[in-house]
Parts: sequence; C-alpha cells; structure tokens
Amino acid sequence: MGRLNIKPDYSHRPAGKAKSLAELGKYQMAVECYSSLSMLSPDPSWIWYEAGNLLLGMRQYGPAVDAYDRAIAGESQDRRCIGGAKGLTLASMRRSEEAIECTIKP
Repeated sequence: MGRLNIKPDYSHRPAGKAKSLAELGKYQMAVECYSSLSMLSPDPSWIWYEAGNLLLGMRQYGPAVDAYDRAIAGESQDRRCIGGAKGLTLASMRRSEEAIECTIKP
C-alpha cells in the first residue's frame, strides 16, 4: 500500500475530521486534530480560530486565548472576528480591560 501524501493547501478533509469529532462530543480529540492540521496549512489562522472556539466551549480559557493569538498572528482577513472571540474569552476570565482592548483592536 502506498504512502498517503496530503498537499499543504488541501486541508479541508482533515478539517472535516476535526469537525466530526467535535460533533461527536470528542472535543479534546478535535482540538488535537486542529493542532496537527495547523502544520499542513500555509495560513492556519482559521484552524486556530476553530480550535479556540472548541477550547472556549470546553472552558479552557488560557489555551483558547493562545489559539486566538495564533489565529490573529496569521494572514487572516477576519482579525476583528477573531479578536471578538478572544475578547469573549478574556471576559470569561474576568480580564475585562484586556477584553475591551482586543475587541477594539485585535
């Protein structure tokens, strides 16, 4: 049997696996899948955003903020959306001033 090669820009299938795991309630496995997937994508911003959303839902606020920071650091055009999610997470951590700051300027 041959070796499976995944093109770096062909990341929607593994992303489907991560989404399926999340839908099955296997959130930690989904986060791990997104983390692995981030190494395959030329711009992993959306991957880290999705991982951040899962971590936020799991109430793992520190790792969620880290994931959103990675998403913001990428080339995504959705920085305001990512910044809003990061702000929500910081607010959940009772870090109000940081939350307000990052929703104004992510």
